[in-house]
Formats: sequence, structure tokens, C-alpha cells
Amino acid sequence: MWRLPVLRPIASPARLACWFALVATTLAPGAMHAIDTRLYPIDPSKGDGIGEYVSEANLDLIVARVVAVSDRGATIAHPPLVMLDVERVLRGHVHLGRLRALWVMEDRNVFRCGNETKGEQEAADRYYAQRVHGPRVGARMLLAGWRSEPDTFWSADPSVRFPDSEELRLRIAREAQRADIQRERTAFRRRQQQIAQEATDERGRRAADLRALVRRSTDIVIGQVRPGSRELLVIASLYEAPRNPVAARINSAIEHDFHSGTPGQRLVLEGAEGAVARLLAAREAAASARPDSTIPGPYICFLRRCAFVPYESGYYPMAIVDATAGALPADSAVVRVVRGIVARESRHGPWAPLPPTECGASMKRFSALDDSALDNIRVRIMYARPGGYAERRQSFVFGVGLSDQDESFIPFCGVCRERAWSDQLMSRYPVSVQRGVIGAWVRTLADLPDAGVVMSPDSVVAIVTVRGQLGGTMRSAERELSDLGLAHDAEALTRFVENDTVAAWRVNYWKYSFGSPIAPQAGWHLMGQ
Repeated sequence: MWRLPVLRPIASPARLACWFALVATTLAPGAMHAIDTRLYPIDPSKGDGIGEYVSEANLDLIVARVVAVSDRGATIAHPPLVMLDVERVLRGHVHLGRLRALWVMEDRNVFRCGNETKGEQEAADRYYAQRVHGPRVGARMLLAGWRSEPDTFWSADPSVRFPDSEELRLRIAREAQRADIQRERTAFRRRQQQIAQEATDERGRRAADLRALVRRSTDIVIGQVRPGSRELLVIASLYEAPRNPVAARINSAIEHDFHSGTPGQRLVLEGAEGAVARLLAAREAAASARPDSTIPGPYICFLRRCAFVPYESGYYPMAIVDATAGALPADSAVVRVVRGIVARESRHGPWAPLPPTECGASMKRFSALDDSALDNIRVRIMYARPGGYAERRQSFVFGVGLSDQDESFIPFCGVCRERAWSDQLMSRYPVSVQRGVIGAWVRTLADLPDAGVVMSPDSVVAIVTVRGQLGGTMRSAERELSDLGLAHDAEALTRFVENDTVAAWRVNYWKYSFGSPIAPQAGWHLMGQ
């Protein structure tokens, strides 16, 4: 005589669902009763969609007769065990004949968060302790389900349990087949698009101007990239520019405050996703599928050094200089060419790295824009006074219609990428202003008294960047501000926003945050706090 094995739970308490606890807390203790799983949770007469669900969840779909049921003491946590005789397989890889199944009452991959209160925990325990029944022996049923592992029980999906009928069977099977075909077509189109994108990316890498990449870099290395953290494991350094002296002092002070030891390096991808991001993601995915957990690479990386970040174990972000070709597979031919370029360009000593391609626009061009073109303009002002970790300040971004969730990408154009410590360590503070304010302020920036004057690094207290469309192309203009320039800039902006209460408050907060030589207006309510 066939014997049912001992019941076992489908999930340990650590793998049960948070939302079940929430559901349970909404039920009064008196509402907890035995659940009869022979009541079908979906009414097939109310419309289509069952077949689409089967396809989307990638479930088996079968017609089976219930041969035996073991539900004595069964609960939601320990569901009934059922022996099925599979008569037809409409979808999936189930074999005809006998099939051991769990008559589960919950979906797959449901987890509890582990942070419930005592009351939520007790309610969840009561919910999972509720008694349940299996199906009627002898019933012929249309079922969907899954098997997590080859040697585990088949789990009957709680949403698809119907008495078998030819009409319902045909409808669900056809609907699932149509959904499968649609999914396959979508997957095929996605694969074709991916192949085309990979070909385009490869053409971009082959057409890369290696000399331009070299001249835009502060560092050129051959290395591997650790998946997840994007930690850069340097194999060889081909070039390292001297550090900006002010940035070096800032970084030294922060490192000293942080006691980090020897910081590592991490790749940073800025702006819109490009071929480099896709190359790294594809190689990381391929490496994760291998049992030896190989670290992807090596790559030859063209980098722009950033300021030290005192988080985790401390590290230097290294920004890729080009979204298409900033990281290339390090084959020997490319490495030889790059070594030759570095040797030629270094004959007269280190070079000042070229800024990103969108940089170099004139403030005058932005100041000449008409009103309709001002809506896309963003102005970032970044604190750049040398100091330790405690002296960091938020960057502020100004623009028309900015929300508090604004994360507009704005590049760093000069060597200040090494001095972007405040911007890296704190989120930017958005200030929404009217169109006329942006226009007037950009004209003020273009006409500052010290415009065009080369300042010593120690006299720079702030760096302002204007970014937007010029002639249909995204461009950026950047300039450094001295004490005098910052004070003049703040005074002008204060006048421009005096009729906008919210913007005026935020401009005062900017002046309060940056501190001397600017200060909020007298009577501002956060003064001195």
C-alpha cells in the first residue's frame, strides 16, 4: 500500500512573508478559521487572464485526478500533501502518471522581513497555524504549478485550481500559448536589439580617438573591475598626472580625519548610460555565471581622478572620461598604441587634462539665450574652499521648475574634479526659480568683475557651472569664484528672488550654508542655528 511521507514545511519562519503578517493583523482572532482549499480562488467565468498569468509566471499546466490526500493536521505553513495522476500536460515539463504535490496556500519566493513587532509576529504565527484541507479524492482538476528543484515536490499554485472542463481547458491553454508566443517574440526583438547595440558599441570602441582619451585623463591604468562595488584592481599604471595641490591638501586632511590607511579606487560612470556601462554589465553577468567567480577584465581605463570619499574603508572615485570608449578590453595591440601615445605626450612633462567634450562653452552664449530656452538651464554652485571633512558644504543647483528629487547630471569641467569633495560627500540642494531669475543671474555671472582672470588655487572659494542646450547640443560653461566674485554673485541673486518667498528662503539657506564672505539677510529665521 502506498504511504504518504511525513509532512514538511514549504518554508522556514525566516522565509515567510512580511505582508502575511500585515494581513493577519487585520483579522480578528474570531475570524481565524479552517480554510477549505477546495474553494477556487479565481472565478474563471469573470473573464480571461488566467492563461496570461500561467505564461507570465512560467507555470506548468496539467489535467490531473486526485488519487490520495494527506491533510491531517495540515496548516498554511505545513500544507496538505496530495498524490495526483497526471492525465494531460498542457504546458511545462511534468510527466504523465503519478505526481506528488504540495497543496500550497501562498505564492513562491515570499519572505518575511524579520523586523516585525511582537504583535505582528504573533498574528503571523496564528495565520500560518490555520488549518487547511486538501482537495476531494477522485476530483479531476485543471491545475497550474511549479517545481523549485528537480527533487522537490510539485507545488500546486493556489490561484489556478479548477474542476476540469473542456471549454475552460481550451480557453486557458490557448491563452497561455498566445502569451508564450508573444513573450518569445518580445524576447527575440530584445535579443536583436541587444546584438545591434553591441555591434554599435564595438564600432564606437574601434573608432575611438585614443590620443584624445589620453589627453583627457589624469590616470590611465590596466586593471580589473570587481563586480558590485566596481573596485578597480590596478595591474599596471600607464600614466598618473600630478595631483592638484589644493585638492591634495583637502584629500590629505579628510584621510587624516578618517584614519583610512591606504585607500583603493573605484570606477564611476557619470551621465547617460553608454557603451562602457553595457560592457561592464555584460562581463559582470558572464563572470557571475561561472563557478570560479572570475573578476572581469582586464580593461585599459582612461580616468579622471575625483576627491577622496571617506565612506566604508575609504576610496578614490575614478570617473570614466568617455561613456563610449573610456574603458576598453586591454588587448595587446591597444595597450602598445596607448603606451606610445603616453610616451610622446609626456616628452614635455605632464599635461593638463582636457575637459569633457561638452565643456568650454562661453557664459556669454548662455546669457544671450531667449526666454524660451532658459527652462532647460541648470546652474550648480559648489563649495571649494580648502578644509577638512567637517568643513564640507552642500552644492546648490538652481533651475526652472526643479523638484526636491532633482538629480540633474552636471559635469565638472576643470581640474576641480579633484576638488569636488563637498559635492561628492553631500547631496545637492535644489532651488527652483523663475525663468527671468535664471536669465538675469546667468548675465550677472557672465559680467562678473573678475571674469576671465586666472586665480591662484588658494583663492578659489566656489565653482559655478552652467549647463544647457546651445544650438541643439548640450554644453557647459564653468568658472571659479573668489571671495569678491561669490559675494557679488550672491548679492545679485538675492535681488532677483526677492519677490519669490520660497526661492528667497532657499537662497538665504545657500548663503547660510556657505558662510563667509556671504551671509543670509537680517531676520532670516535660521540665522545662527
